[in-house]
Amino acid sequence: MNIKYKTILSVIALALFALPLASWAQDEDAADKKDAKKKEASKPAEIQNVATIGAYYLDDDSYRFGKYSGLTDKGGYALLDFRLEKRPDPKSSDTTRWRMQGWRLGLDSRRLEFTYSNQGTQNFSADYREIPNYRFSDGLIPYRKQSPGLWNLASGWEVQPRSSNTRGFLTLEESLVSLSVDTKRRRLDLAYDRKLGANWNLDIDYKHETKKGERTLGSIFGTNFANPRAVILPAPVDWNTVRRSGCPA
Repeated sequence: MNIKYKTILSVIALALFALPLASWAQDEDAADKKDAKKKEASKPAEIQNVATIGAYYLDDDSYRFGKYSGLTDKGGYALLDFRLEKRPDPKSSDTTRWRMQGWRLGLDSRRLEFTYSNQGTQNFSADYREIPNYRFSDGLIPYRKQSPGLWNLASGWEVQPRSSNTRGFLTLEESLVSLSVDTKRRRLDLAYDRKLGANWNLDIDYKHETKKGERTLGSIFGTNFANPRAVILPAPVDWNTVRRSGCPA
């Protein structure tokens, strides 16, 4: 009986001694998993970089072909597009992401955009672009530009009396000069919004746009109703538009 009791007591002692070891091992595993989660949560997000570098080549002048792109003159043009982007790891606690992107940086139709977002808190965006509008570059005109919006005929200009067409313009051919008509827009858009509380948001928008160049304008002139003449003249374009808005909602 004594031997049996001793054996039982030994088994119980070993079991009691093994229990803390098992619980310690479980605690260590839980701590390791917790540390791994903390490391994963604090792991910095990777920044993705994408860039495209190349060249355009135009084998002949073509103002119309490059109306909105800027590819107008014969020759080579640099091509550069890029994107830098930071995305948070889905397993991390990071809620911030941003992206910077550029298109056609070697051309007159370039664009740059930046966006920033902190999920559930605030957002910001900035967008800058240039938009050309090349209409034509092979126009001919006998007028001379004196100042924006003011054109005078070339000196020595002569018109045959009672002429009803351009054959009566005696010095037309030697008075003609080349004319290009185009405009260029520059536009900047800014936007910001922030969550102020459960029922309040702050929204701010700003837009600034300029447009400069020349457009065509039809005009009629004459001394009376019997001798009107029609002419197409370049008219100056100089627009400046600003729009702002901001309010809590």
